[in-house]
Amino acid sequence: NAKHIVELERTVILLDDLLGRQRLENLVALADEMAHSRDRLRTLLDQYRRTRDEALRRELERTLAALEARVQELGSKLGELAKIFRDEFLNREAIADLDLTRKLGELRDLIEKGDLERAAGQLEVLSRKLDDLTAALDGNLRGFREQRFPAEERALSQMLDRIADLHGAEQGLAREN
Repeated sequence: NAKHIVELERTVILLDDLLGRQRLENLVALADEMAHSRDRLRTLLDQYRRTRDEALRRELERTLAALEARVQELGSKLGELAKIFRDEFLNREAIADLDLTRKLGELRDLIEKGDLERAAGQLEVLSRKLDDLTAALDGNLRGFREQRFPAEERALSQMLDRIADLHGAEQGLAREN
């Protein structure tokens, strides 16, 4: 009976770790979606600056609203995770310092005022903040994996190294031919 209890405890701990990893991976995926929205926003803003097409402005506003919604979703999920994870796996201060909601509001105001040059500059500031967010979340996930799944993380690292070696060899062969 004691053997079963120990096995059950190990299984519960593993399940908790897997759920934690999934939650962090979901945050990283959300940050990736936000980066894609940012890229779309950049393209739309560039096109709108050139053409002043009203349809582009409406699409720009819809894309901005979608990005704002994603930022709110991220904030909500971070709040939930803050209750679960210790600080070592969730760098809340670094993420809070990004202040994406305020940056998006400033961008929206500049677009509404028609100050598209400053809006483009603000979008670049926002872009750097999103890159910082992605880096912070990737670091959080990496730290969690390294501590909770060290053997799996080592195997993944070795596999990625082998893929990089194969890619390098393939490029060498391509240059020779």
